[in-house]
Amino acid sequence: MPAYAFANMAVISRRWLGLFVVLLCLAAVPFATADPQDDERPVLSKADIAAFTLEAASQDGAAARQAVTADGVTVITLANGTELRIAPAGTSEALAASCGKDHFCLWTGKRYKGDKVTFTQLGPTICWMLRKGHVLPVKSLIAGSQRGATMWTRRHCKGTASPSYAPGARVPDTGYKKGFQMRSIR
Repeated sequence: MPAYAFANMAVISRRWLGLFVVLLCLAAVPFATADPQDDERPVLSKADIAAFTLEAASQDGAAARQAVTADGVTVITLANGTELRIAPAGTSEALAASCGKDHFCLWTGKRYKGDKVTFTQLGPTICWMLRKGHVLPVKSLIAGSQRGATMWTRRHCKGTASPSYAPGARVPDTGYKKGFQMRSIR
């Protein structure tokens, strides 16, 4: 057998090996499935809501008061007047696609559906963080007419920043399949 025949066999073997590796990689990639109810399901568990107290409260020595309304909305008020409202999906507050002029409102579903989290008194100097290990998947938001904000993927307002949302911004879809993974906000 001529020497060039062995060289051709080696080239063919490498091509088949390359094709096999590509097919193996494609088989390992999980394919996304569309779930039409994705925006309707509650995302925050009761444990998440209980641990949702902003960490800045304990760092700054600000006492936090927590109450639950008859509608099931958890209201956390800090000594400095900052208020955090967590309205589970289906409550009248979560269903209202509105936001007060001095509030910044976030939803876990597109088109202002799902759980709603409302911040008051956000400012440019304080970075508010969720407790370590917690994340809020933001899929839609409204910035009140007096409040704008930027969200961050890491604590201490670090990591990947969201766009800076100007006062009055209405965003029915943040463009992230699983929501913007917010861990801090300013």
